[in-house]
Amino acid sequence: MSFYFSDKAVLLFDFWSVHTPTGMVLSVLVILLLSMLYEAIKMGKAVLLRRALRALPPSLSQ
Repeated sequence: MSFYFSDKAVLLFDFWSVHTPTGMVLSVLVILLLSMLYEAIKMGKAVLLRRALRALPPSLSQ
């Protein structure tokens, strides 16, 4: 693995090619938003699991 400094690159998939600095900035923003969405879903899953465990009777949750 190495660092690659260029404004022309392929990100994640073959169809996601970037040829301009503006495209690179937009791609970084899209990846940032996707990662934030992933973390929000992960946190929501943890909250739902915690609520489900609290709803169980005490004898079953041990």
